[in-house]
Amino acid sequence: MSIPLILWAPAWMVFGAFPWNHTTDSTSVEWANALTAARQSVLWTLGGLVALVGVVLSLYRNRREHLSVQLEQHRQFLDKDRQRLESDRHWTSRYTDAIGQLGDVKSVSVRLGGIYALERLASEAAVADRQTILDVLAAYLRESASMEHQKGHLPPPTEDEMSTDTAAVATVLARLTQSHENAGYWNINLHGVDLHGANLEGARLPSAHLDYANLEHANLRFAVLEDAGMHFVRLTDADLHNANCRGAHLPDAALSGASLGSADLSNAYLNRSDLSRSHLSHATLTGANLSGAIFDGAHLNGADLSQATGTTFEQLEAAEMWDESTRWPDGHTPSIPAKTGS
Repeated sequence: MSIPLILWAPAWMVFGAFPWNHTTDSTSVEWANALTAARQSVLWTLGGLVALVGVVLSLYRNRREHLSVQLEQHRQFLDKDRQRLESDRHWTSRYTDAIGQLGDVKSVSVRLGGIYALERLASEAAVADRQTILDVLAAYLRESASMEHQKGHLPPPTEDEMSTDTAAVATVLARLTQSHENAGYWNINLHGVDLHGANLEGARLPSAHLDYANLEHANLRFAVLEDAGMHFVRLTDADLHNANCRGAHLPDAALSGASLGSADLSNAYLNRSDLSRSHLSHATLTGANLSGAIFDGAHLNGADLSQATGTTFEQLEAAEMWDESTRWPDGHTPSIPAKTGS
């Protein structure tokens, strides 16, 4: 139909509906020119219509493809949301089971299973949920390993069972605080907890609450205790080699015999602390408050006490060892350049 239309329409445009009935004085050349121009107009018009139809169809196809993509994205979003909800339900169920195990009053093995189950859950959890698990483990220690254990709900276990539970939770706490992107920002409350002999190597416990805690003989090598509250803490014979205790609050702390080699105690509050027999070789105590601290028998080889405050001549002279690399508080000159002990 398009071919007759192309042939008929130009003649109709030039001569009317019936070109064979048309009479004209125009020359055949003029008639041919007019017919050619008319045919070009028809072709242009038809070409424009075809192009317009093509554009409309292309827009329609693009719109359908866009809607299909949106529908697929929406479907994927719903699938992910369903998976997340299912994962949350599964996580919550596992968490509830682990808490039940942790509260078992009869079997240490069941409680250990709950402790390690919580560790696995924490490794999968978001920051807020991980903090919740850390709070639960810390609360368990305050309840079962505190100095006043008899006031808790759990029956007093045997010494072996208590040590097993305590050691497991301490180890898990150390791992969880140092193996996450939020490491160093956990809020841990271990007030009055008995963690003697616990392995807390590398634990990140800045600003932790450790007041009145018992950490005698504990392994705290490379631990981060920056700005921690440690009033009256017991660290007798503890290993704090290379520990970060910058700005820690340690007034009245028991640090007798503690290994503090290369530890950072700058700006720490050590007033009235017992540092007798402690090993402070190459430790940093710049700016520390040492008012009333006891240094009897301490090793100060290579220690940096510059800008420390509250010291007296007699207090520092009571140390057992120091050498020429020891840096003293401003205004203090030792009686001899080096002291190698008795």
